[in-house]
Amino acid sequence: MAGNRTFRQLWLIAVLLFTIIAGTRAIDALGQGNTSVEEVTIDNGDFPTMRASFSYVDAGGNFIDTLKADQVKIIEGEDIRPVDTLTLDQPGVRLTLAVNVSRELGRQYAQIPLFNPVMSRLKEWAGSVPAEANLELALATNTDLSMPRNGTASEWTKALSQLEQTSLAQYDSGVAALQDAVSGLIDASGMDQRKKAILYITGIPTVVDAGAMRGIQEMAAGQDIKIFVWAVAPGEIAYGSPSLFAALQGLADATGGSLFLFTGAEGLPDINSYLNPLRYKYLADYQSGIATSGPQDTAGVLSLQGQGIVLAALGGFLGVAAPKPNFFFFF
Repeated sequence: MAGNRTFRQLWLIAVLLFTIIAGTRAIDALGQGNTSVEEVTIDNGDFPTMRASFSYVDAGGNFIDTLKADQVKIIEGEDIRPVDTLTLDQPGVRLTLAVNVSRELGRQYAQIPLFNPVMSRLKEWAGSVPAEANLELALATNTDLSMPRNGTASEWTKALSQLEQTSLAQYDSGVAALQDAVSGLIDASGMDQRKKAILYITGIPTVVDAGAMRGIQEMAAGQDIKIFVWAVAPGEIAYGSPSLFAALQGLADATGGSLFLFTGAEGLPDINSYLNPLRYKYLADYQSGIATSGPQDTAGVLSLQGQGIVLAALGGFLGVAAPKPNFFFFF
C-alpha cells in the first residue's frame, strides 16, 4: 500500500448509498422508527478498504448502540457491499459554554431573572456528568471569569456559581465570549478527533452583534464546531426583533446546531441531547468494489422495515489510491 501511494492518486466520484437494514430486535428497540443517521463520513485512505463513520440516534437525540455488522450495508452504485466489522467508537467531545453576560439576561419572568433558572440548569447538568464521560469542558465569557480547558465538572460547577453572582447590569452585549469560544476550539494540528461544540447563552443580539456573528459562524462552520444557542429573552423582545432573532437562527443552522428561545415559561433542554450524538460513532469497515470513475449522484439512505428514506446527499470527491497499476494515470 505504501508503494502504491508513491503514484498519483486517481480521483473518483463514487455513489455511496449508506443503508442501515434493521433486524427485528433493533426495530423493537427503536419503537416507531423515528431515527436518523447523522455525521456520515467516508474514509478511503486505505482503499480498497473503506471506512464509513456515522451516528445513529432516536427522535430524542439519544445514540442507539444496538446495531450489529449484519444490519449495515454499503451500496456503491448497484452493488451492495457487506460490512466486515462494525465497532463503536467514543472519540469524546470538547464543549465550551459561552455566556454573553449582559443586562439583557437579567430580564424577568414571574419576578425571577431569566438568568437564574438557566444557571440552575447548567449546574444541575454539570453535577450529573460522570468522571469517565470523555468530555472536555471550558467556559468563555465577556467578564474576567473563565475556566481553562481540561477543567473537571466540579471545577465547571464552581465557575458557574461564581458567574451566577455576576452583576449583569455592568456588562453590555457583545460577541467576545462567542469569539473566544470558537478560537479556543480550533485544532491547528488537525489531529484531534473529538467533536467540538459550543453552548452559547445570550440575549437578543444588537445590530452590531448580528453583523459580527456572521464572520464567527463562518469560522465555526469551517472548523466543524457546532453551536447550540439558548436565546434568553421575553417573547415580545425576541419576536419584536425578527431580523436579530434570525441572526441567532442563522448561527445555529450554519454550524449544524440548534436554537432554543427561553422566555421563562419553558423547560430548558437536556444538554445531553446535544452531546450524545457527538460522543459516540460507529465505524463500519468494508471492501470497496469501485473500479471506474465518473459523476454519479450520492445520497444517504436509511432503511427500516423495508422502507427506504433518503436522509441527505453525501456528494463530493473521493481520493482513491488505486490498488493496481492500470488504475493509475499520469499528468
